[in-house]
Amino acid sequence: MTRSRVNTNAAKGPTSAELRKQVIEAQTMQQARYQSNDRNATASLETLKNKGNVSLDQIQLIEKCAQKQLWSNRVQVKILRLARTIADLNGEEQGISVPKKDISP
Repeated sequence: MTRSRVNTNAAKGPTSAELRKQVIEAQTMQQARYQSNDRNATASLETLKNKGNVSLDQIQLIEKCAQKQLWSNRVQVKILRLARTIADLNGEEQGISVPKKDISP
């Protein structure tokens, strides 16, 4: 029986401590944004629209994709929450940026 070898030359990702720091910073951003203990994971659509720095164009893009993919409203909100969380982890306070090449409406 042969075992697969682990590639020891592969680029290393962030350490657990670095990831923890990044998560804590994202949580701090969310607490400041919502001015409460709310987080993206529980934010309503209205809260995301009003305080989540989500533009009308971004909402319309999600709606366009939702119509094509037959997503429910619940799925749309979950996608916005996830996108807002990814932006927070990247330290992006102003809006949710998704490169056009990554979108296929």
